[in-house]
Amino acid sequence: MITEPSSARRPRRLRKVLGIAACVTALIAVAACNGTENGGSGESGGSGTIKVGFINQTAGSVGTYPEVTAAFEATVQYINDELDGVGGKKIELDSCAVDGTPTASQRCAQQMVTNKPAFVFLGNDYNSGVLYPILDGAGLMVIGEVPLTLPDFNAPNVAFFNSGIAGSGPVIPAYLELHPSENKGFGALVSQNPAALAAAQLLEIPLEQAGYNLQQTAVSPTATDYSSALLSLNPSQLGGITGILAANGCVAFAEAYGQQNLKTPVIANQTCYATDVLKSAGENMVGWKVTELTADPMGDSEDAVLYRKIMSTYAKDTEPNAGQGPLAFSTVMTTYNNILKPMGSSDVTSQAVKDALAGSAKTGKISLGGDYTCGGTVAALPTVCGWEIFIYEIGAGPDYSLQVIPDQVDPIDVTSTVSEAFPNGLPS
Repeated sequence: MITEPSSARRPRRLRKVLGIAACVTALIAVAACNGTENGGSGESGGSGTIKVGFINQTAGSVGTYPEVTAAFEATVQYINDELDGVGGKKIELDSCAVDGTPTASQRCAQQMVTNKPAFVFLGNDYNSGVLYPILDGAGLMVIGEVPLTLPDFNAPNVAFFNSGIAGSGPVIPAYLELHPSENKGFGALVSQNPAALAAAQLLEIPLEQAGYNLQQTAVSPTATDYSSALLSLNPSQLGGITGILAANGCVAFAEAYGQQNLKTPVIANQTCYATDVLKSAGENMVGWKVTELTADPMGDSEDAVLYRKIMSTYAKDTEPNAGQGPLAFSTVMTTYNNILKPMGSSDVTSQAVKDALAGSAKTGKISLGGDYTCGGTVAALPTVCGWEIFIYEIGAGPDYSLQVIPDQVDPIDVTSTVSEAFPNGLPS
């Protein structure tokens, strides 16, 4: 089985609710600075700076995420310029780009080991399993943006403030428990990339536990016509459809859906609610539900307003609702608010970050999100701190803004859904 990787009322302030739910060649050398064996200290970087590693996928055929880099850099610049950094010390990003190959991931990991940042931010990397042992051997802690592949969920040196693929699939049956369908057939178009394939495995079991039968069809991540793939699901006879797809796949899905004049309910993954997708196929997506790992970045919450301000000031070439930009902002600001800011002028080290996540920052509020608790809320998936996910409805044009679904103004907590479906961890 297979599956892949966001007018009316805006969502109000969140309330917790619903108890359902790898370099063998060149190193990139940057001037090495003082550090410690456990991943550097607050003295890493230049005088008065804190060096933080940053790895993100910006090339390759399986997916590129330039908006993640833009949002990470913009949010760090905001912290440095407007919040006086961390206790007066500016954050200096030591960046490295991966391209979807294990060699690139190993190269970036070695760069981090050589340059000794205090800790490492991870955007997207489909070969993160190559990174973790190298970074762990150097005592480097990782704060990840989104867990995409199986190693993300069990590495000893990483934490995520959201559940990524482990929650965005199970949230569908959790939602269906609140809004049940008499038709128990459910279909999925699944892109053939590592994250989507991993995510697809996480949908079938909880759907079956909720009483639904899942049919899946594989689609190429580079295809532009999904008409035949969609027809193969016999979509008009289903109670719902989802797509585990990259943005270009969402366009192909929406166009095929519109051409076939379907009315079958759709619950799409968050990559389908992106500027480019809406410009190309928005009219075919009106009424679709979309799962979101953050609250609406175009909403009127304090976090959403701050996010748009940061992007318009420091990342003017990136649309604020483009892809995973909001999630990148959420990761940086949550780390700053709950870990770095309380440390103040103290040395920021990987060990200090790890200790905070087990102590003072074990629980907290996610920027542009719900609540989190680190330390294994779902015992088999100990790296995930936050298990609340949003589902919105796509409104009518011209802006196709997200709407609150009636009777659901809060995020869905998928802790119990995931725990019951995967008591021994995710399938390999």
